[in-house]
Amino acid sequence: MGDKKKVLAFAREPGGADTIAPVIGQLRKRDRVEAILLAKEYAGARFAAAGLDYREVAWADESSLRQQVAEIVQTERPDALLTSASSRPQDDMTEKYFWKMGGDLQVPSLAVLDQWQNYILRFSGPGAGEKLGYMPTCVAVMDETVRREMIAEGFPDERILVTGHPRFAALRAYGERGNRATARGKLAALGIDPEAVVVTFVSEPARRFFAAEEGFDEASTLTALLASCKPLAQDRKVEVVLKYHPRNLPEDFSAVHGPEDGANLRLHHMQNQLEPWDLLLASDLVVGMISILLVDSVLLGVPTLSVQLGGGNEGRCVPEKYGAISVVRQTALLPDEVAALLTREEYRRQYLKRQQKFTVVRDAIARIEDKVYEFAGAN
Repeated sequence: MGDKKKVLAFAREPGGADTIAPVIGQLRKRDRVEAILLAKEYAGARFAAAGLDYREVAWADESSLRQQVAEIVQTERPDALLTSASSRPQDDMTEKYFWKMGGDLQVPSLAVLDQWQNYILRFSGPGAGEKLGYMPTCVAVMDETVRREMIAEGFPDERILVTGHPRFAALRAYGERGNRATARGKLAALGIDPEAVVVTFVSEPARRFFAAEEGFDEASTLTALLASCKPLAQDRKVEVVLKYHPRNLPEDFSAVHGPEDGANLRLHHMQNQLEPWDLLLASDLVVGMISILLVDSVLLGVPTLSVQLGGGNEGRCVPEKYGAISVVRQTALLPDEVAALLTREEYRRQYLKRQQKFTVVRDAIARIEDKVYEFAGAN
């Protein structure tokens, strides 16, 4: 181990952890470098779900965080840094301090983007004069569209590398071995009728984090979805599964009134009882706002719908941005769209054909892995 190059990796947000986890797994499998993985808050559970060992760190508060990151880098003396690029500056600055310290110590850093939005926010500090003030050596992005958008927003072209999204490379492998019947069986083990129509709502902590700017939130969206499913439940069983985001809390849904006991329509709260991809694959319809899980659902071939009631910002949902799915912005239109996707076979078939328009860059894990080896001097 002593003569191996060392890569120090970090993530905090669940989406960021899911993004770099497949890369860490591959680095460790090939064993050409020593890959040390640090987690903060939400990321630990996602790394554990991926079967990755990670290091527990007692992270300092913001007043001492920059110094703590500096000490970690100086102590570990990595040859390269690998991080997510997920945290807003008002939430956490750890990623950004790693990039800054890497630059100060001439340790190359690779940050992997996990979403098609808020590019500037991810690489800026909280102050007015800190726009794009925290840049890694290289940013790995999902596709050419993202690269063009980032350049238009002021990012330096030479620091952007189109690699594809490693999460989707892992999803592709899951989809090839995944089995819908097996996934439905896992739902049955949790008390959900496998013979019923299963509608999954993939939630996000919108009310606390972005409802003011977007115009919609998780509770009102779920309420509208339940109302839209009620007519369908007159002659069939409908199971609505509420998939919590890791940042969602039960009180986020305190205003949602579930169906009456004994009705054909039931609501199930799903926190971490089932892996997200199993839940998506087992669903007859996946509904969400702008969650990355809507992308996963599209790629798994499950009918997928974005609901942004009252929202006016175009292109916030990635598959919508690429013309692959519909977005419902008016409550009155939601029941017909839900019914069409669940009961009209030809409409559903054409809709799924449309979803196939959304494709992703392949071999993302290998592309990022190669860049890590280059940065670490392990080629």
